[in-house]
Amino acid sequence: MITSINNNFGAGQISIKDYQCEKYVVLNSKITFNRNNADYQAADVLEINVPALSIPKSGISAAFVMARVEDDLYYGTTVKTWLKNANTICIEKIDKWENAIEYTIYLLSMYVTKGQRKALESGNTTYVTYTLDNSNNSPRDSICYIDDNWCLLHFNFDSYSAPDDDLPEIIRIDGFPTDVTAELPFVSCRYQRDIAGGKMKPATLQAGVITASGYMFDWGGMPVDHFFYGIFVRDRV
Repeated sequence: MITSINNNFGAGQISIKDYQCEKYVVLNSKITFNRNNADYQAADVLEINVPALSIPKSGISAAFVMARVEDDLYYGTTVKTWLKNANTICIEKIDKWENAIEYTIYLLSMYVTKGQRKALESGNTTYVTYTLDNSNNSPRDSICYIDDNWCLLHFNFDSYSAPDDDLPEIIRIDGFPTDVTAELPFVSCRYQRDIAGGKMKPATLQAGVITASGYMFDWGGMPVDHFFYGIFVRDRV
């Protein structure tokens, strides 16, 4: 676990779960802050200063930014993130929601050293199955990769209907490591013309179970992609 030294966008002290080696770094964090603070408004690129990482700088990776525009209404998109040097995590600033109550940045990201010249080694994906407790949704496709120290999970629905009676969506992922605990967004490609980005909802992943709730009814049955994605640090001893 890393504790930030400081940042330039008014987010206070930030805790970041990490796995590091000489070729890449995996970082997980949920960072929530008020977009109206003076530091954020003055920043061109968001920067988090941390103790020295294992690589000197990285290529471009990706993170999520989510804006809470009403009590239970969220919009967001992906942003670029990279390591400027061994002590600085950079995140692209996208400020498209002037009426947002707060912003949340999700780092579920792998940063890879620039300039590697070895042949690409392809890993083996792992087949996992899903059980949904409160709905009849079925993922269209999924990708899962499990390493000793981290894992990647992506799956998406090409249509989605929220559970009845305001029940949470509970997705049990058989075969996924139980030593992963993370917060992540449930991302929809559904959008509203006068609001930037796509709809999102906060979710949690713990012991192989994703829990999410509070979906808007207009998600139901639409032929639009909805997905979860992240690269997660395993809580191994």
